[in-house]
Amino acid sequence: MSRPVGLKVGYYDPFSIFQDGLRSEFEKKSKLNNLHWKLHPADSIKTIKNVQLEYVEEIPNKNEVDSYLKFMFITCLNVDEYRSKVRPLVKQWLNNIKSMKPNCIYYIILYENTDLVSKADKFLKTNLLAKLKTDFADDEMTIENIFKVKSSYSSQDDKTEYWSTLINSIKLGIVDSINIRLSYYQSMNGDIIDQTRAAKIFRDIGQDDDALKSYDLLFHLVGSINLSDGFDKASVDDYPLLNNLDHFELSRESNKFQQLSYFYYQQVRMLLKPEESEVGVVKHLIEWMRLIYSYVNAFNESYKRNEMAITLIDEFLSTEQLDNILKNSKRNITELFEKLGDLKFLKRSELIKLAYSKGYKLKGTMSEITMTEIQPQYTITNKSILEILESEDSFQKAVIQQTEDIITCYSSSQFKPKTIDTLSTELALIYFYNLDDFEISLEILNDSFDYFKNSNWRYISLNILKIYIANLEKLDGTYDEIVPVLLNSYLELLAKDEFFELDKFNKILASLKNHITIENDDIFDVKVNPYLLCDDVDTYKIKLEMTSKIEVPVEDMSLRLINDYNEVIEFRLHDIHLTKSNSFELLSTDIMYGDFTLDKLILQIGKLKLTKSLNGTVNTYPIPKFMTGGVLKYNTTITPIVPPIRDLHQDEIMIVVKIGSNDVSNCQVIFIKTDIDRLVPNSTYTLKRGDDAVEFQCFNEVNRLVFKIDEHLNAGDELRLSIPYFFPPDVSNKKSHVKLGLLFNDAKFSQSTSDDLETQLQIAVSVQDIFKSSNLFSNFSVNSAIINKPLRIQSVDLTSENSEVKTWEQPKNIIAFNDQGSTFFYKIERLNDASLNLLIDYNDIQDEIIVILKKWYLDILSKENEELVVYFSIVENVLGKLKYKLNFYSLTNIIKITNFDLSNFTEDFKKININHAKQLMRSLLNFTKLDLKVDSVTRDHALRSIKKQLSINVSLPVINTINIVEFDFSKKLQYLVCEPLSTKLKLNVRIFQMEKKEAKKVRFSNEPEIPKIITLRLDLVDIENNWLISGLKNFHMELNLEEANMAKDGKTFEFDLVLIPLKVGKLELPGIDVKNMSKFKIQMELDYKNSSESLLIVSELNKITYSF
Repeated sequence: MSRPVGLKVGYYDPFSIFQDGLRSEFEKKSKLNNLHWKLHPADSIKTIKNVQLEYVEEIPNKNEVDSYLKFMFITCLNVDEYRSKVRPLVKQWLNNIKSMKPNCIYYIILYENTDLVSKADKFLKTNLLAKLKTDFADDEMTIENIFKVKSSYSSQDDKTEYWSTLINSIKLGIVDSINIRLSYYQSMNGDIIDQTRAAKIFRDIGQDDDALKSYDLLFHLVGSINLSDGFDKASVDDYPLLNNLDHFELSRESNKFQQLSYFYYQQVRMLLKPEESEVGVVKHLIEWMRLIYSYVNAFNESYKRNEMAITLIDEFLSTEQLDNILKNSKRNITELFEKLGDLKFLKRSELIKLAYSKGYKLKGTMSEITMTEIQPQYTITNKSILEILESEDSFQKAVIQQTEDIITCYSSSQFKPKTIDTLSTELALIYFYNLDDFEISLEILNDSFDYFKNSNWRYISLNILKIYIANLEKLDGTYDEIVPVLLNSYLELLAKDEFFELDKFNKILASLKNHITIENDDIFDVKVNPYLLCDDVDTYKIKLEMTSKIEVPVEDMSLRLINDYNEVIEFRLHDIHLTKSNSFELLSTDIMYGDFTLDKLILQIGKLKLTKSLNGTVNTYPIPKFMTGGVLKYNTTITPIVPPIRDLHQDEIMIVVKIGSNDVSNCQVIFIKTDIDRLVPNSTYTLKRGDDAVEFQCFNEVNRLVFKIDEHLNAGDELRLSIPYFFPPDVSNKKSHVKLGLLFNDAKFSQSTSDDLETQLQIAVSVQDIFKSSNLFSNFSVNSAIINKPLRIQSVDLTSENSEVKTWEQPKNIIAFNDQGSTFFYKIERLNDASLNLLIDYNDIQDEIIVILKKWYLDILSKENEELVVYFSIVENVLGKLKYKLNFYSLTNIIKITNFDLSNFTEDFKKININHAKQLMRSLLNFTKLDLKVDSVTRDHALRSIKKQLSINVSLPVINTINIVEFDFSKKLQYLVCEPLSTKLKLNVRIFQMEKKEAKKVRFSNEPEIPKIITLRLDLVDIENNWLISGLKNFHMELNLEEANMAKDGKTFEFDLVLIPLKVGKLELPGIDVKNMSKFKIQMELDYKNSSESLLIVSELNKITYSF
């Protein structure tokens, strides 16, 4: 059960009825287990448990008590006695009560001794209570406060009801009294004594958290304490130590030191209350430490404060509660360790400051860096402190021990790793400055500089670095591993703008036993010009500006670039001398194309490799040509393309190597297997220079194909390497990723490039075949396969080895659109081939425009702005992205650009120098304003350079026989209905070459021989019943295949028929169907000469009939 909450209640008993009999009853009935209360309407409800009312007698104007409730007990036998004796006493008591501040809650209890009351008096007594309520009605009271208590009741239920009503009213009265008193005292802003009473009320009603908050608020209202605030005259007995707590009282004469100590004392007293749970004990200990910290820091700096702080902290550290928790707790008490570390840190700081009074100064501590003011002579009285400060040696050992204790606490808390680093550094400095223990100092200092440097504590990190270097120099020669650390530290010192001593640097450098790498981002300031330049064939360069804090010769400088695939480019420069301000051009003959990030600048100085991390991006792009000295020079380039000549059923990738202005030897082309499944197995690769084959060796490695060319290659040569490849079948994504490398001149030069090739065919072809007699008629339709991408069909040719192909004279350079193609009609006679070859020469209209514009613009740049030629690959990208009026050009040969806006090409121009970019944009803008009409010579030259060819192997239908059927009858303009029409039905069967089976020693049953005779059936079909057929409708014929094959015009069958028209109008002749009735399968085509032929049937001759 919770501790009882005792609340004082004052009572006035002029007739001695409470003391003589009611006291025990009231004390018994008024024990309250739970009292629910809240101060403000918006507050949550709180419960005051185990409330016990302490009844204290008080006589008006004599011994008034500060109580929560006031009771007056009265009794009388009649009205006269009430008027003469009782009412005057009540009035006098109420006048005294209502004059009190704050307002009081009071009760008037009328006691009735039922043994002295007759039956006749009962009515009178009832009126006496009513008269009492009438005479002393109080509008300010919100609860019923006048009750009658009897000596005996007619029943137990009556008694319970009477007392229940009274006790409920007392509960409400206590709650109202608490709120009235709290509101009153909390409103007394100018009087700290009255505000203290509010905190006391919280304490009285068992609300410890609210009481602590109130005392803490008053604690901070006191403010800072100077020696003149009563602290200078205070002795140890005046400190708020545990042994002194009972002596603390607060009065209006108390000074600021006494006020602060009193509020500290009140909080400590509450924190010392026994707690049932370990969590509660830990919580109180943490709050106590916070209170000590606040109490000490409220005092301005003085030696007296230092001593008092150490005394208070030592007392806390020796408490039984703390010792039990630290030894026995099985919970996670990391927060306790953190606050304990803070408190010990405070004690250590106060000890170091107090040691100044003895003349002790501990070099290397943070207190030394932030020194306090010099103070008058001071006499220490604390014996334990005097023992510590007995000598400077004992003082140093105590500080070291305390520092280690603090580090232990913080390590257990895991909350303040940076503070641990700081304290570890202090410990190292103490060993270095005060104990000359350099090895321990060096061990601790190893990581301290990095911590302070990363924390932006420049002054501290610089001083620690100097100490660290001095420490290393004292140990130099003792250990070989010291020299690299010393060199690294010296470079860090230089990075802090310290003076550079070349002799010292060279001496350290000469002492290195092995090569080392040191990264330092503060020795150099580097600005890289992120634009590629070229003024020598196959050699790219990049410029950088740098300032240096060291001035030394450098054997090698390397600028390292890296991409998302961890591929690296290095631009290098040899044998240079660094000064304070430098400008360099770094060169590279090993180039890759794409987006790269600046990674590192690496300098080799003797055995030292010094690196600096860089930020920024560089886009490396091909520079196929550039101008130097008025001469156009070319670099060697490697490019993957889809071959301009393609076979529909056999794809390949073509690698084009264009040799630049210098000859090339020992060339290697490298094809990276980005998708090994797309390489055609067991392929034959071809390499040509023009129409001539070039010898090469192919090495098929795990992840790449290497083509080695031993032949010397001249400037301007163009090599074309063909690699059979499976292009993606998915229509939604027709791109193939290709990655290539090129090495030449004994691998002194290299290039790497990658591209996503668009493999989709731009052309679409469809065919419709028709057989007539022994001839095949093929109708080819050629369209553009891409919307809004018209093509120029330069020529179409259908060829055959054994068959004869005829067509009309075709026009050249026909424009084909996606929805409007061109038709090409062919007649194939003497069908002796299984397939034909269709060749289509064509080009993309947009490619045609771009090629023409590139030629024109290169001529302009070469004459007017030769320095911009180096960016021509950027120009090619821009021209490729522009939108052109393609249909308009197809009709007029005039190039027009739609929506020309250079802002759409910002990313392209970002790749080049900003000044050159502006010139290039102005030049392009002026170029687009020129008259761009294309003459026939320029166009024809462009058509030859971009011509593409598609070869399609057109499979012919597999036909064994052609059945030519024809009705032979007398042709007339009109025929009479129901009049017989004599006809002869002719079937001519022409045999093509039958497939001959090879002779085999063993022949299986499922491989039948070609029979000599097959059976055919000819059926007449009249679905609409327009004709009455006189004669057979089904004819069976036996066909001798050998005889029919030998006959020049095939085998002919004739049948006589009579057709009788049954309807008037245009009637189609009956349909014909020829079927093979043999088990041997043959492919037949029907050539029905009378297909869709109609006869005009009339009711009378020479009568005009209209058919609808």
